[in-house]
Amino acid sequence: EDTFYTKAMTISGGYLKDHALGAKGMIQDFTNGEKPGPWDVVVVQGYSRGPLTKETAPSFRINGRKIDSWIRDAGSQTVLFMTWAYQGRPEMTGPLVKAYTDLGNELGALVAPVGLAFENARIANPAMNLYDPDKKHPSLLGTYLAANVFFATLFGESPVGSSYTAG
Repeated sequence: EDTFYTKAMTISGGYLKDHALGAKGMIQDFTNGEKPGPWDVVVVQGYSRGPLTKETAPSFRINGRKIDSWIRDAGSQTVLFMTWAYQGRPEMTGPLVKAYTDLGNELGALVAPVGLAFENARIANPAMNLYDPDKKHPSLLGTYLAANVFFATLFGESPVGSSYTAG
């Protein structure tokens, strides 16, 4: 059986510049208990509107590059967590997809296309509730969708047929 080590640094509503303030030490300090060696991957995700405005988009790119350099220096791989459009704001999807894809291509980083999966699910079944009542954060179903996207991104295989159903 495989052993998985994880560590989280979350800042509610945090832009990548906010994460960059404490990320370097956390990325380089991979001595999580008995963990041997550097992190395999470091997942990077900022505030959903971060890459969308002309005021904040440059900071998204600059800090994405900075964090990626720390990840690479530590011997790990960057995975960008593409965020989703807010409920009722599907026009956010295109710019989010472009921002995360462009940065991923520039950095040679994996992109977990969660935002694209949310949009595809919305189109395929508009009655599906992927959002909490705040219309920004995911419901259990939205979280399950994101987890499946990460499984496919990280392991290169489909999650179809998995016994895990998120209850």
